[in-house]
Amino acid sequence: TTHDHLLEWKQTYRDLYIPAYLEQAGRRNTKCVGSSCTGTGDATIRCIDCFGRFSFCQECMLERHQNLPCHRLEKWNGVCFTQTTLLAEGYLLHIGHGGQACPNAESSEGVHSGEGDELKYSNAVTLVAVSGFFKHKVAWCGCQVEGRRLSSAMQLFREGLFPATQTKPETAFTFDLLDYFWVDMMECKTANQSFVRKLGRITNPDFPEDSPQLYNQLMYCSRSYRDLVTRVTFGYGHDLAKEPGVGSLALFCPACPQPGFNLPDNWEDDPAQFAYKRQIVNDGNFKAQNSHSARPDLDVCLYDGEGYMVAEQPYQEYLSKVPSKKEKSTCRNHKAQNSAERNPRNLKASGIAACACARHGCFVPNSVVDFQVGEQQRNVDYSKTRALSYRTSGLPGALDIYDINCQYCKNFWDRVEKRPAELGLPDNINPDTLIFAVGSFHLSAHVPECFAQYSLHFVKEIGNIDGEILETLWAAFNNISPMCRSMTGSQRREIYDDFMRDSNWKKMVNIVQTLNKKLKRAQKALEETGEAFERLNEGLDGVLIAKWEKAEKKAMDKRGKHLKYYDVGHVKSMWPAFWIIHLTQMILLINSCNHGRDPDATIRWAKNEIP
Repeated sequence: TTHDHLLEWKQTYRDLYIPAYLEQAGRRNTKCVGSSCTGTGDATIRCIDCFGRFSFCQECMLERHQNLPCHRLEKWNGVCFTQTTLLAEGYLLHIGHGGQACPNAESSEGVHSGEGDELKYSNAVTLVAVSGFFKHKVAWCGCQVEGRRLSSAMQLFREGLFPATQTKPETAFTFDLLDYFWVDMMECKTANQSFVRKLGRITNPDFPEDSPQLYNQLMYCSRSYRDLVTRVTFGYGHDLAKEPGVGSLALFCPACPQPGFNLPDNWEDDPAQFAYKRQIVNDGNFKAQNSHSARPDLDVCLYDGEGYMVAEQPYQEYLSKVPSKKEKSTCRNHKAQNSAERNPRNLKASGIAACACARHGCFVPNSVVDFQVGEQQRNVDYSKTRALSYRTSGLPGALDIYDINCQYCKNFWDRVEKRPAELGLPDNINPDTLIFAVGSFHLSAHVPECFAQYSLHFVKEIGNIDGEILETLWAAFNNISPMCRSMTGSQRREIYDDFMRDSNWKKMVNIVQTLNKKLKRAQKALEETGEAFERLNEGLDGVLIAKWEKAEKKAMDKRGKHLKYYDVGHVKSMWPAFWIIHLTQMILLINSCNHGRDPDATIRWAKNEIP
């Protein structure tokens, strides 16, 4: 265990490793060990990024690093090693020929930027890598490609360096660094400014403030690079004339039914049509705020509506046509409904509404919208209808789970009918095929009448779901929201899209393992409860069982007022707390029966308490 290892370290190994660590501060070798060296050179320079940290002479060190410009060096001064750089040791970064000098570099025309200047070597270019900041003199390639010399920006790009400007770049970020920054943001929720400070500490631990402050450059390059990578990843790199459509730069659930994507051709002939119904859950998140920008006219949108956030302009046009309206609640005073008109901080966006598949927790593309004030129905309508329209054409129906569906769904179809252009749904998603429910956790805060009508336990053929999976997604999402609060609207939407895409990717690569675990749990639970259920069944009157089953089928099939069969009024107490106690008693009695403890008690209770 960790405890054992730490105890062993403290008692035995710490005093052994401290001297070995101190030896690292000295010279491991005094003669150069370079393969092409005579061995007579004084080994005064070592690289702390190369394996082994052997020392080399200056000539061998430069030769070994022809294609390693982002390594950190130290030089022996007779007493200790001090920081040095490849540039200080005479390093020249050759572009385009694997670290060798370009045979056409003597030609001065357009060597630097393709604009006719006569510079063979540029001023120092700062390279930004995972290992820190590095300045280098650059020898540009003078070779022609398709009759013209490449610009310096494109030359850097072809070497795996993203230029911070397109004309005479003086800063470039390695692709590795940009990939690392993206993973760092997704996993550690690191903001741009924090990441630049981290690079400064890696480059100069003693005086990190002396390192370049390249926050704006990193923001530009990281956004541009992610835009490029995302488009190529989703197949928009080989045909540049093809523009991505709505939600086409987003991943969705690999397991949820999607006609034309993951269903067999004859799926409509399958008698088990319940397996093809879409199940979604929607919820609001008021930690995902956005402040007003000082210069919104400078906001550049790289993509809009192609990911998980909806397109901004159509959404704003829809909001301008639909007035906010506070509905009178017939349930308890739900916070989501009572705060619908509040925006105390004068924010551009007070939060977001999102949808995810209820069974696997994948965000639905093109269904995430901003709230302007509280959790208003017009915002949720826009989000929900897009989620219910995403690859659902032809499906036999859908289940929608929302915290306050008891109030929300009352006039839902009237609102959809009034705005068919903005809120239109496929013909197969209609009042007869769409079921509204409330998540199991939130249902406990509703009035007793809501239990039978909106409980997931009384919706047939949906499996065992709690409808609260979005809450688990918010737990991770809320860690990234604070740094997005002061971003421009477009950058914030890009980060949110990236996070949701990454979340869905994790779900996708783990879906087989996850479903296997759930299957094993379900099989085990079936074995544990099956015997007790059969024993209970055997002790009851067959006529009574048939009566229950008939009433259950009618309630499940027709729903609506027929669900009152399950209303808490059938239990002696009208209060949910007592109803829950009765159910708990039943579970305990069944468990007792399962372990051979007075099975007749279970049967007596069922006969007396269940109508």
